[in-house]
Amino acid sequence: MLKKEHLNMEFIDLDETKRDFFDKLEIYYQNQIFPCKKTTGDVLNYINRTFGLTLLGENDLTAKKIESYHDVEQVIDKFNHLFIYELNLDSATEKFYKYHEAHYSKGYPILIFYCREEDFLDSNCALLQYVLKILQGIDSDDIDSHSSRFKDYLNSMYLLEWSMAINLTELDMMKE
Repeated sequence: MLKKEHLNMEFIDLDETKRDFFDKLEIYYQNQIFPCKKTTGDVLNYINRTFGLTLLGENDLTAKKIESYHDVEQVIDKFNHLFIYELNLDSATEKFYKYHEAHYSKGYPILIFYCREEDFLDSNCALLQYVLKILQGIDSDDIDSHSSRFKDYLNSMYLLEWSMAINLTELDMMKE
């Protein structure tokens, strides 16, 4: 049962060090949680239509020296039949690239890793990674049982909001 005082909870009230963190996340995001599980392929298609993706072939990986990046090596070693996409850089993806550049060196591309056989979809950009998890959605069974997938989904919502807030603050500080 929700207590009346929790209905007006603000982001600042969330404390990941407290035992009731996930209970509070569920309350905080209660109006944004909908059972809507999607396939990784559907999410990838949505990202492609919304932002634009470029499928990278082996020659592209070699030419850009992308296969030598530590995060790419780990994913390539783990999955067979892996597709690697580069997120196109334009005004629609600018927030992801600004975030990414604040945490990596400039010119480091944002990549999406996709393996249909393993139902795997991930990114080397944390901000985009949270968006991908949220877009994949959650099953009503996971919500009802408060499964680890549901907690991961809630945590992705929290980390996305937190990352956006931190990134805006960092960008404001750089302007000064």
